[in-house]
Amino acid sequence: FKNGDSIFIHSGAAEPYVLLQMLSESNLVDLDFYQLYSIRNSNFSKEKLFENHNYRNFFVSEESKSATHKGIVDYVPINLS
Repeated sequence: FKNGDSIFIHSGAAEPYVLLQMLSESNLVDLDFYQLYSIRNSNFSKEKLFENHNYRNFFVSEESKSATHKGIVDYVPINLS
């Protein structure tokens, strides 16, 4: 990855927790993360992940609700039907 990249994060059981942890500890900046639906609370409890990056969720899950209300995570409404 390089600074400014856009990254789609898979949802559900395929959510790449180790990759997100690695990216949060890297020196990369201005990454754009996109995710359909998150089921892991651990991503949103790591505010360092959002310090230098943008995170957009297409659905607000129970795990992302608090971060979305705080304005840390952007909610992008989507209709899949």
